[in-house]
Amino acid sequence: MRETTIKRDDIHLMKEILKNHHALKKGRIWFDLLSNALIGWSAFFYTCFHFNIFTFILAIFFIYRGTILVHEVSHIAKKVKGYRTAFNILFGWPNAYPVYLGDAHLFHHGKKTYGTERDPEYKYISEFRFLTLTRPFLASVALPIIQVIRFGILPLTYIFLNTEQKKWVYQNISTLAFSMDYKRPIRNEKKDIARMVRNDLMCVLYKVAIGLLIFLEVLPLQTIWIWFSIVVISSTLNMYRALFNHLYANESLVPMTWEEHLLDTVTIESGLSSFFIFVNGLNYHAIHHLFPELPYTNLAAAHKELMEKLPADHIYKSNTYSSIFHVLVTSLSIQRFDKEMIRP
Repeated sequence: MRETTIKRDDIHLMKEILKNHHALKKGRIWFDLLSNALIGWSAFFYTCFHFNIFTFILAIFFIYRGTILVHEVSHIAKKVKGYRTAFNILFGWPNAYPVYLGDAHLFHHGKKTYGTERDPEYKYISEFRFLTLTRPFLASVALPIIQVIRFGILPLTYIFLNTEQKKWVYQNISTLAFSMDYKRPIRNEKKDIARMVRNDLMCVLYKVAIGLLIFLEVLPLQTIWIWFSIVVISSTLNMYRALFNHLYANESLVPMTWEEHLLDTVTIESGLSSFFIFVNGLNYHAIHHLFPELPYTNLAAAHKELMEKLPADHIYKSNTYSSIFHVLVTSLSIQRFDKEMIRP
């Protein structure tokens, strides 16, 4: 993190500048979802029958981009009728990423929950070591097998599990979490568990359908390893995206001020990493974190206006980087933020 003067009114200044960026472009949002599905799955099935590197890359990119929209669904689904169900049909159930797994994401934005034990997507990182940088890839390699067990086999046992056992599944292995220690809260036990069972069985149905098509030789056997490869690669991209979206500097895991929240969140302006890894505006992560009501389609314009109108020493610009490699170099020698740096 670079030197900067931090003032208590920095966040209010950003809010004032961004007041005209809240319009939700429903047509654009639906276009993104449907085009990702059309191109991604078309490229996937074509590759299964006629493998070539071009369609394989297309499948990876568009299926990854479409699946990561699960992050957007958690923010805008209530404003766009049918969007949640459409996402589940096109990406959530076939990729074992049903939307309910990400519903706890809102705890990643709250002032009293971000960077605490209640945040499923946060874990303090003392420094970026070799294991820190290699763990996402190692976890991604194991993910396809874990997914088959969690969303292909385990749901078939639900009929034999009692309520307490299903509750354990919901709380401990039913969240898109960065921390393996996270225990998901239950708001309405009956409703939450019923939703989990319903979505998990839909994931099973998709897997059984694909397995049956392979068994009947409607789909070639190589569909399995192509799917395996896409899951590993897209998961690796997403895990590194999450790793470099924050500095994870809150060692005490106590609630943070909005200024500390912003200092711990990274903005990446450009480069190939922004195009291939930080899709759907996730490179403008600081804006999204402080103003999650802003649609992802508006973040690029919002960032541009902030960079034009904010003073040079503004807190927002202190964590703005040119690429993922710039973040990495900085993270390796990071000076963790100090609460004493924030002055009235």
